Amino acid sequence: SDDLAYLGWRVADPVEFDAMVAKLTAAGISLTVASEAEARERRVLGLAKLADPGGNPTEIFYGPQVDTHKPFHPGRPMYGKFVN
Repeated sequence: SDDLAYLGWRVADPVEFDAMVAKLTAAGISLTVASEAEARERRVLGLAKLADPGGNPTEIFYGPQVDTHKPFHPGRPMYGKFVN
């Protein structure tokens, strides 16, 4: 089986999100705008779900949660001239 859970595409803001949803809907592409609860679960402000032509689950979103108070720690050791 494929290990791809979904593809995510970020748009800038709610205006661009609404425009993208309208454009896809006008093109006859079936999509679902997620509820506020589903968006919160994904840690975004807005979310639309659809499938690409190959059937891959695809999500378009805006407003991802950004934890600026947490410092970055790489998931693996970094070598060379990486500055923390």
